[in-house]
Amino acid sequence: MRNFAIIGSGPAGFYTAEALAKAYGETARIDIIDKLPVPYGLIRFGVAPDHQSIKAVSKRYDKVADDPQVRFVGNVAIGEAVSIDELRGLYDAVILATGAPHDRPLGIPGEELPGVVGSAAFVGWYNGHPDFADLDPRLDGANVVVIGNGNVALDVARILSKTRAEFAGSDIVGHAIDALDGSGVRSITFLGRRGPHQIAMTPKELGELGHLAEAAPSVDAGDLPPVADDEALEPGVRKSVAHLRAFANAAPDGTKPKKVTFDFFARPLAVEGDGRAERILVERTRLDGARAVGTGETYAVPADLVVSCIGYSSPHIDGVPYDEDGGKYRNDRGQIDDGLYCVGWARRGPSGTIGTNRPDGQAVAARIAADQPEPAGKPGGVALDALLAAKSVEKRLEILGDVHMGAFGLGVGVAHLLLKWSALAALPNAWALLLAPVLARSALLIPMNLFPAARAESLGAISREGNWRVGLLIALPAALIAPKLAVVAIVAALLVAWWSSHRLNGGISGDVYGAIVEITEVAVLIAALT
Repeated sequence: MRNFAIIGSGPAGFYTAEALAKAYGETARIDIIDKLPVPYGLIRFGVAPDHQSIKAVSKRYDKVADDPQVRFVGNVAIGEAVSIDELRGLYDAVILATGAPHDRPLGIPGEELPGVVGSAAFVGWYNGHPDFADLDPRLDGANVVVIGNGNVALDVARILSKTRAEFAGSDIVGHAIDALDGSGVRSITFLGRRGPHQIAMTPKELGELGHLAEAAPSVDAGDLPPVADDEALEPGVRKSVAHLRAFANAAPDGTKPKKVTFDFFARPLAVEGDGRAERILVERTRLDGARAVGTGETYAVPADLVVSCIGYSSPHIDGVPYDEDGGKYRNDRGQIDDGLYCVGWARRGPSGTIGTNRPDGQAVAARIAADQPEPAGKPGGVALDALLAAKSVEKRLEILGDVHMGAFGLGVGVAHLLLKWSALAALPNAWALLLAPVLARSALLIPMNLFPAARAESLGAISREGNWRVGLLIALPAALIAPKLAVVAIVAALLVAWWSSHRLNGGISGDVYGAIVEITEVAVLIAALT
């Protein structure tokens, strides 16, 4: 038996687990370890909440998690709960798939002022990352500066520009949408050191900026090179520049209260303000080949909030050599040391798309196979469990796609079913069929919005395991009062579990799944009670 530990449960981690499971079949056991209580990393907490089509890739990871060879071990921080050296003693190979969760510093005076935040923190805030739920970015001011000309900067600007109605169908968290809805932001300015031809925004995402309900993009036509120069560009960049030209040629739209301005050839020098960010000092640049050089011309841009989107770096881990310039771990084609590897952004730095991590994971799995033709005979997950228990680490396990709940999730689940059953008892059948699901879902949404850090617990209350556990919890006392009702509760919980399995296998969307679960359960209860 071979035992592998993958540190990080984002795309790189799951693609590597998929590759290892395929390579070794039933002779491998794979633990995906993460400091958060829930998996999927970048997909869950980094992809913009209004880009659900991108997040749909998690269905592929669901299938990996359903493999009996694979186990998710959450709430275990490497370097705190367990060290890399300890893991290397337990597993045949340890693969770092940490991603690059830390913001690169701006390196300019004033970046420590209140009102200056990194994109990892800001994106984490509106995506419900527990580390950033209390960020409270300053949105009462009129002016925001976004530093960077890539897709993350574009996501930040778009999220700041949208109306509440435009977030329909997204999974943005409640505390963020409420804050954005009451925002005083009226001007958003991109600062980019180089010009339009060096833009790193992809055309599809850039094009969305031209279709916002209350925000209009603005580009200075003088920043654009001659049209003929576009022919030398890569096709994707050429399409993005075409969007910029369209923005520059569009007539000003006075009906939209927000303006999104592209300020090219602009290098930030310092953030200034009296105790908080108020403006950012900028130097005009010019291109010397592909490099931006300063011209000496400076000006100030009003900035009540500054969001830096200039890149990310992987975390430092004791015992792992680090490349400070690249913000990644030192490695040779994925190998750091004997039995220690890295993959994804931890290997190559923050570059590429989500899909880039799949061949990366396959390559590292192949490298491990070449380096280790025979199993090392290490104990793996059983020994990890014993080690964590000895250290009193409360880990969270997700096996076969099931979320193991804590006390908060259990309480949410109980409230979920009790409200539903109360509606059944108090309302005529037709009304109960319509209103009971609404009341039940409210029992989930309210605590999830009030306590963002406990979203995983709330979601655990409606997972496959959560449903039948809560159902049985209520069924036991119900059996003493109404045996038939207890039987119905168990049947309903099993139906929910079946629907959950169908959904996790890619059968139906989350919204359809939720509606089917609630209506099916209520309908079964009504039929039994009548």
